[in-house]
Amino acid sequence: MIRCMALSVAVVLAGCAGEPPGGRPSDLPPRLAAGFDAWTRRDTPLYFFVSRDWRRFSAEYCDAAICRDDSKRTVNLARCARRLGEPCVIVGERGRWTYRGPLPQRTSAAPG
Repeated sequence: MIRCMALSVAVVLAGCAGEPPGGRPSDLPPRLAAGFDAWTRRDTPLYFFVSRDWRRFSAEYCDAAICRDDSKRTVNLARCARRLGEPCVIVGERGRWTYRGPLPQRTSAAPG
């Protein structure tokens, strides 16, 4: 019984060892993952956005003293849409992955 519990704890700990920063999915496209990881390392990450086709991203940072109110979400969504030229989706807030929808399917074209 004790051996089984120890094995369970070891399996759980091993699963956490390689967890990506901010709880993001590990199978994001490399460029998006790198952008998200850089955003999580900033002192004041606020929102991380992706375009609806998941090809581009944008990030917002904020001084914690002036960003306590989440009502700025709509203002930031509008700013992202202006930057990217299309509607945005919030996938991260305050340094954590918050998006719960399906991730885009990766497609690979055969060479030739």
